[in-house]
Amino acid sequence: MTRAALLDRAPPIVFVVLWSTGFLGARGAMPHAEALSFLTVRFALAAAILGGVAWLTGARMLTRREFFHSALVGMLIHAA
Repeated sequence: MTRAALLDRAPPIVFVVLWSTGFLGARGAMPHAEALSFLTVRFALAAAILGGVAWLTGARMLTRREFFHSALVGMLIHAA
């Protein structure tokens, strides 16, 4: 398998690993950190890792319109 093919498959795999370890990380950090502090660190690490993967794969940046559509959908998924 070529490097490009591996990099094309990396973002979903990294996302699933980060998402699925959320419960384990929260359970381990619960006695030692406040919830919002833990989430801030976790989201910062996830953003750094996914940003690195996006940079390695040469993903294009979202347009302003695409960004706001994605943000709206995310808010509706979690709030509605």
